[in-house]
Amino acid sequence: MNLEKEQEIYTRFSNIFKNKDHTSSCMIYGLDIGDGWTDLFVNMLEEIEAYEATDHVKHKIENEIYHKVVAAQVKEKFGGLRFYYDGGDENIAEIVHRAEKLSTKVCESCSAAGKPTKSGWIRTLCDVCEENRYKKTKE
Repeated sequence: MNLEKEQEIYTRFSNIFKNKDHTSSCMIYGLDIGDGWTDLFVNMLEEIEAYEATDHVKHKIENEIYHKVVAAQVKEKFGGLRFYYDGGDENIAEIVHRAEKLSTKVCESCSAAGKPTKSGWIRTLCDVCEENRYKKTKE
């Protein structure tokens, strides 16, 4: 991901990325996803924040029944977004699952409609980005 966008996300969602500089966390590798998934990823983070701001969850936090989401790793794997985290509950798991599933239909380079590639390193790309990738491998 573009470093400028990455820094904006870290700043905007500082509670989720509070361990981004810890050497014991895979977050030291940054947001290892394509720029095409930025909106999808930010929408997921906004949903997480909105859920954690509900009175129901605030009450659970006060009673130490719920631990806020803290990112452990963000990457692409087998053509899909992967968001590993600590904390949360089944509702957070559903939010993350939806975003990860949707990522296999969004080009990770440009955000157009995409699909997982069938050969080599599996990536989710639109036809144009896949063609450009193919041309680069032939050069």
